[in-house]
Amino acid sequence: MKATALIPSINELENGGVSINPSTPIWHSKFSDDQWIIKNSDEIGYQGPRASCIDWRRYMNRTEHHKQRYCYCLSEQMVLEIKIAAFIYAMYPNLLKGAKTSKTMIDGKTVSARVLELAKIGSHLMREESKNGFVINSFSDITFNCIKFHAASIGGRPSHLVRAMRLLTSEVIQRNLPKRLQLSASEIDSKSINWGEETEVKGIQTLSDPQFLFLLNYCKRAIAEFKIAIGFDIHDRTISDSARPTVIQKFSDIRVPLESYLWGTQELSKSKPRLYRKQYGYTPAEVRHLYKEAHKASMLTILLLTGMRLSEAQRVQNDSLRFIDGIKYLISKVVKKRHESSPLTDRWIATPIVEDAYDVLSYACNKTNNRYLFSSPTAVIRKGGQGYSVLDLTFNRWFQKIDQHKLFKDYTFSVHQCRETLAHQLAKHKVGLPFISKQLKHFHSRFNRMPNAITVGYGNYRKSMLLSIESRMASAREEVLNDMFGEDKSFAGGGGELHKNRIDAWFKGAGLFGEQRAKYIARLANSNISLMPTSIGICTHNFVNQEDGKIPPPCYGDFSCDPDCPNHVISEGCSMALKNRQLHAENKAKESKENEVIWLGLAEQLSKHVKKFEWTPKDG
Repeated sequence: MKATALIPSINELENGGVSINPSTPIWHSKFSDDQWIIKNSDEIGYQGPRASCIDWRRYMNRTEHHKQRYCYCLSEQMVLEIKIAAFIYAMYPNLLKGAKTSKTMIDGKTVSARVLELAKIGSHLMREESKNGFVINSFSDITFNCIKFHAASIGGRPSHLVRAMRLLTSEVIQRNLPKRLQLSASEIDSKSINWGEETEVKGIQTLSDPQFLFLLNYCKRAIAEFKIAIGFDIHDRTISDSARPTVIQKFSDIRVPLESYLWGTQELSKSKPRLYRKQYGYTPAEVRHLYKEAHKASMLTILLLTGMRLSEAQRVQNDSLRFIDGIKYLISKVVKKRHESSPLTDRWIATPIVEDAYDVLSYACNKTNNRYLFSSPTAVIRKGGQGYSVLDLTFNRWFQKIDQHKLFKDYTFSVHQCRETLAHQLAKHKVGLPFISKQLKHFHSRFNRMPNAITVGYGNYRKSMLLSIESRMASAREEVLNDMFGEDKSFAGGGGELHKNRIDAWFKGAGLFGEQRAKYIARLANSNISLMPTSIGICTHNFVNQEDGKIPPPCYGDFSCDPDCPNHVISEGCSMALKNRQLHAENKAKESKENEVIWLGLAEQLSKHVKKFEWTPKDG
């Protein structure tokens, strides 16, 4: 391996044989460090020391801890090989073949996930092979037959295992490993390797209806009581009635007492609580409790009713409520599969109750000088005014205090359940999947327009989605059939007049008029009826009847379809598409003299079909 500069160049890595300098920087650490620090404590997204670093010593630990899901036992050489792969993946992702990212760097969390899978694979193969007397000290010792034999027993999601091994076997990484592997990327994708069964994406457990309603009602009450007590306007008028009269009567105009206690210089509230109670009618602890309850309730309300991930909620700043196109939104950004430096441009619809929750959190930010909405209600506790790094423990402790009905007994809540529950509740109330996918920021596939697979798993929505697809297909068929068989429809084409006379006579003979005719067509849409579409209409030729050979055979339904063919029917819907095609061809003809003849020829061909429809007389 040749010595390199502190940071290797792209050309050096592509040529291979690079020995990465131990002092080469990687995030907040050096390549040779036992821990790679992904995030510092003053950064957004920091979730504690363990979750914010890659601890290489962990993967060489041969003891199994009761809280550790897998037992790792990698050799120093295997850790070095994974380090090299992780470094190239993080710093030079576009060098990897088949990279689907435009990022110049990959975030530490994603890299950590690949490292975890590789450590799991390597440790499992080491243990299994040792039972047969074989020693694995390097990934280069792993053969195709070895991984083929043990792949199914590794555990975890097969797609994740394959993705990790593709990374390690990619050509640019192999060139820079101390020793090339016996495996290739094409072998990892071999159908002969059974990586185990891919589990269905089911999502995290949702809150039950009683749990959801209890939390939502409690949050509404806490927010309403605080806003009334401090004198803030309420946007969601329905929550005012949830405020308890005894609380409203006891706490009135609390701004001065609250602020003097939490942020003021007056000693009355701090050293003489009895005098404080005598003056205001309540103790400092009571008014602080009212405020903190509203603060927690506001955070939970935004999470429950927007479906934000914690990483997105952590980036919601104090001035994030915007009025755009007549709708109020909370502005943050999706960092999943995006670069961390991307601007705050993503929007979540803010309903009136969410706006009320925002007011409470914004008030706290203004008093504490915290920049971010999800932060301490009393002081700046992280550098730069950063918000909470974790919230699960905060909410779990809070639920145990307020849960009078034991709905959360022996229950562990996670913030991500808010997304699951929102999807579940929206689905129950027949809100469309496209809106759910948009609100959760799980965008549709560019090609097949199907919702993201994860969204489908949320809230046990898969069954609802399948039913939705079936109903949409029936709806689409109904639209087409109504265009062909509906009442008072106009048709063109050589068979247009005959088709209209035939269907009108049939419906008249069946006694189906108006609404009854429409209902029949709707029922027809749910059957297995099929039509023979051409590029410009419908072919009504009866292919069951045998021909005697005296008339020309039916066409293939291409652009040369004869508009005067007695089997050719052009409906109103088809004529609109044809007109647009004709206009497009005419405009293209004006753009280039070289192609003018071609485009004008196409426009003339299309005009025959358009004119055929325009000649059809309209009623009235």
